Amino acid sequence: ALGKPIVVTGLPELRSYQPLIHYAESTEAFVGAVETSLQKGAKNSVEQVAMAQEHTWEKRVARVLALLEPLL
Repeated sequence: ALGKPIVVTGLPELRSYQPLIHYAESTEAFVGAVETSLQKGAKNSVEQVAMAQEHTWEKRVARVLALLEPLL
């Protein structure tokens, strides 16, 4: 949401967000991705902004409520 580079590891679910984030498979890859991100600086891309807008708390709550509604 802030346009900051994101480097993650250990959460395979986040792989689908590449190339908007950097997913590192190892310690060396993590360090390399952090170094690369620091050199390039923050870029607030259109894709990052669009993804952030799809993951607001309001939209998450609406999704959870839609899943729970049939059960109530």
